[in-house]
Amino acid sequence: MSMVDSVFRGKVCLTALVLTAGLVLIPASFAGADDDSAGTPGLSLEQIDRALLVTYWHGVTPEIAHREVGVQGVPRILEHLADPDYPRRDNLVAFLFFLDGQDVRNELISAFTSREFSVNIPEEDRARMMIPQALGMQASRGDRKALELLLSISEGGKDRALLDQAAAAYRDSAAAQVDLMEDVMRGLAYSGDESARDRLVDIGFGRVRGLPVGRDLSGPALQLLDVMEELKTTPFGTRKQTTTDEPEAEGVGADPQGQSYYIEFGEGDSAGEAVGTLDSDTQGSVHENRLTFANHPDTPSKMTNVRLDTVLQEATWRAGRADYTGDVSCCSTVVRQGNPQEFGFTGDGHDRIDNSSEGNFVIGHSAARVKVVRSINWCGGTGAGIIGCAYTPGWGMALVRMSNLGTESVLWIHEYGHNTGLGHATQSYRIMYGIDTGSNSGLSQTECNRYHQPSSSAQALNSIVSTCVDNDNDAVHDWIDNCPNDANSNQYDSDGDGAGQACDNCPNLDNPDQANHDGDPDGDACDDDDDNDGVPDGDDCAPINPFASQAPLPAENVGWAELDTSTLTWQKGQYSLSSNIYRAAVAIGTSPAWSCLDGAVFGSSYNETDVPASGEGFSYVISAENICGESHAGADSEGQFRLPTPCP
Repeated sequence: MSMVDSVFRGKVCLTALVLTAGLVLIPASFAGADDDSAGTPGLSLEQIDRALLVTYWHGVTPEIAHREVGVQGVPRILEHLADPDYPRRDNLVAFLFFLDGQDVRNELISAFTSREFSVNIPEEDRARMMIPQALGMQASRGDRKALELLLSISEGGKDRALLDQAAAAYRDSAAAQVDLMEDVMRGLAYSGDESARDRLVDIGFGRVRGLPVGRDLSGPALQLLDVMEELKTTPFGTRKQTTTDEPEAEGVGADPQGQSYYIEFGEGDSAGEAVGTLDSDTQGSVHENRLTFANHPDTPSKMTNVRLDTVLQEATWRAGRADYTGDVSCCSTVVRQGNPQEFGFTGDGHDRIDNSSEGNFVIGHSAARVKVVRSINWCGGTGAGIIGCAYTPGWGMALVRMSNLGTESVLWIHEYGHNTGLGHATQSYRIMYGIDTGSNSGLSQTECNRYHQPSSSAQALNSIVSTCVDNDNDAVHDWIDNCPNDANSNQYDSDGDGAGQACDNCPNLDNPDQANHDGDPDGDACDDDDDNDGVPDGDDCAPINPFASQAPLPAENVGWAELDTSTLTWQKGQYSLSSNIYRAAVAIGTSPAWSCLDGAVFGSSYNETDVPASGEGFSYVISAENICGESHAGADSEGQFRLPTPCP
């Protein structure tokens, strides 16, 4: 099954749960009975809650909303919407694009102005931005009060205060007013009402006064008129089916490689695999796929090097483990290439994708392969809660930020899979499945091969970094195995230090270096005596040196050898490794000032070749030294320790 989008000229692969030829790809665990506008009868609260938390790569569709939740679940949605600790309030708003119920409008308005929606959490920020759009969808189904509210806000009427209250939650409230007004305009477009169309025309031609300043909204208003026309023939959440032989799009937004691709849904290369046992990758090498990325300056939650390294490591682990029947431990990794770049500029509106021209501009932007944006409302068609859009195959994708590490990791490797040329899988556990079921970690050998050898149009930064082996036969290849010599297919690592429980020499303490100086079973981090010298580390001045445990005592019995006034002798102090010899010229009535004569003398004697001048003499003191430091050089007649300037 495949479908091509006519506006993108067949170039962008949608990360989507897609309606194709009347079939909705729903995970088996969420599938209900036949479609019913009132929802599937008999759904339990547990089933509804599970559906509300699932990540739908290409957003919630009418079919998902009615099949998985239905109007019977609206009270549950509103209950969660009022809970500031609920993790996916963006999902809740997306479901309310299609579901009606008592107090839905009022609850949406209350959420829109609430200060409890954190602007620093991507899902919360997207939820607030989607609320005016959801009100527009409510208006499209006959809610006149929702329409009147949007019209009042857009002309600066009595309800404009709602926009100001919502924007006040942001650090830059003036910029937020413009952003949220664009969402109000989008809600007008979704309503399909002629009065809404007239309002967009007035905004487009500059006939509406009092709009927020900072960005010209006339262009977006006129583009939304096209969205209104499109929605007359293509219902919200569906895609047009066209042929794949349309001419290449030209001008701004054209694919920078100048190649023509088509949007493919359904099975593609990701299906048709024979189901077998857990298996190793048949490729002989480990390939590293390096991804460049760029943030838009107006995206509140920007991707960072540290976060992306963690995201891609998790993605690589998911791909590199054989977790299910039919899955392989794929020896192909994804890593970060370089530092974050920027695309676009403050106030240009490209931190969000709202239409085809913005989609082509952002996805095809040459700043980096991956563009991190604030929200995606269009990817081959309108959508509610879209989180990823990519060329299939080709170079370029746009993603939003996600708070959950597992979800974000699958999003990145899934979208890159589209770039390599992969379509959607039909099994719900696959990385290339159209929905994040919470267990997406499977790759077939065919899919794995594409990560090893992406389509030439992907323009991949791809190279061999090692040999593909699994020496301990635990279905995790050695390049990513946290215990490559000890079988541990679950890769359990309780202290999160990168060394698996099966081989961690301090399994309950973070010690990524696994240092173990004495070679016993316990690593230094959890060993009370790291050098096995019998002195606990807390009392040992050299805890990893078995030949020293405390500072040395000074030399004793310093004097001349019997019948030899040129050989200085002494008895080495306890714990001493070497001695430092200090000498001072002493005249009658003066105090000695010792300076280094010789340092690091490992024996217990020294041959003195110098002779003092007439009327003078030499005074000697000797200190002891080891790895813990240098001792004093004895005490004077008043009991004060002699502390000469140390030898170099």
